[in-house]
Amino acid sequence: MLEPRTGDDAAQLDVCRELEGLVAWGDSAHGLGEASASLGVWASSEDELASKDARREALAKRLMEEQKQAYLREHVGVEEWQEAASVKRRRRTTPRAFRGADAAADLEELCQLLSSAMLQSPLPELRRQAHGAVLGILQRCSTRSRWLLLRALCVRCPYDAVRGLYLDVMRQNVVAQWDLPAEQHSSPCPFLSPHVAHLVRARLRLAGTREQDDGLDATAACLSLLRILLLRDGKHEEARTGIWTPGSVSELRASLRAILAAEDVRRASLDEIESNQRAALIQHPATLALGIINRCWEPEEQQRQQDGVWIKEAP
Repeated sequence: MLEPRTGDDAAQLDVCRELEGLVAWGDSAHGLGEASASLGVWASSEDELASKDARREALAKRLMEEQKQAYLREHVGVEEWQEAASVKRRRRTTPRAFRGADAAADLEELCQLLSSAMLQSPLPELRRQAHGAVLGILQRCSTRSRWLLLRALCVRCPYDAVRGLYLDVMRQNVVAQWDLPAEQHSSPCPFLSPHVAHLVRARLRLAGTREQDDGLDATAACLSLLRILLLRDGKHEEARTGIWTPGSVSELRASLRAILAAEDVRRASLDEIESNQRAALIQHPATLALGIINRCWEPEEQQRQQDGVWIKEAP
């Protein structure tokens, strides 16, 4: 049995153990993605199922069995869960340095399958169960593992609506970590680090490019996360995410202005209802964020100009 070491090696081993256990726990959820992917061909023979109602009934029975297995796995004790993961780990011949990456990739692939079921399944119950399975996986991750998985899903999920959901979960985790006492934070806490600000800037930069629109839901969720960072993070020594650094402010201004300009073009080709929807979800939050930046950063700029330090605006 592998013994934990000190420093980064021990932390990596802990993450490996956790991710392998989560992949084992989530195996039962694979049926959800498989069921969604096979709806077009499953029970195509008229001899097996002669009607749409019969197909739905058979699928419902299968989902009940999957839910039962997921429930049993979910309520396994922590000791048994960790022991199962350790048994699987002892059987591996892959060098330990690669185990964490393999397990993380498996877990992300599982969540991507569930994301497809959340959006593409014709059955509301299947969509609800897939959504619950993804949230269950995220809740069982440690802070660091949850951050790694959420960041990957926010960047690589191909569906705008689901990507917006993951960005909203990211915002909830940022708020939850900010509300914790300092002594309860993991050190360092990834949700209160410059990585969050980098993710926000990258998504907003993409949203400001009309040819590569990041999508309505994802952009709205990203603007909501940006507002939290702007209102909660401090400057200078109080800074946690670095959202208020000169370079970050310059890039955010450029991205928000590009988003507003692109929205004017998009809304011109929409009817009144869709135009008002985009205005409420994108234009108003972007204008609000830009106003917060200008109002809070103006004294800083004036002081820097007096000190002879000029901030170059992003093009």
